[in-house]
Amino acid sequence: MKKPNPDLFFNRATILEYLERYQEAVNDYNTAHLIDPNLHADAKANRIIDFVCSTSRSILNKQNTKIKKITEMVKTVADHIEGELRFPATEEANRDK
Repeated sequence: MKKPNPDLFFNRATILEYLERYQEAVNDYNTAHLIDPNLHADAKANRIIDFVCSTSRSILNKQNTKIKKITEMVKTVADHIEGELRFPATEEANRDK
């Protein structure tokens, strides 16, 4: 039985990475590494995993920052209005009657 060609897995992984299909790319890089460790495809797979994890953390941090900012803005809005509340259009309509 012929040994699978690791370069084919490596090249396909490179294409999948470009297409941002990261899980499939990691799988193919790992397969290439199992067939030929000299390709160091495991390092490419690890870089993808690190990139996805750091991107996820950044998105979560930004999301949490937005929530904090919105919470602070809501706190600045008055919960009641002092004095008499007037609606000019209603007052004009009442005067015309």
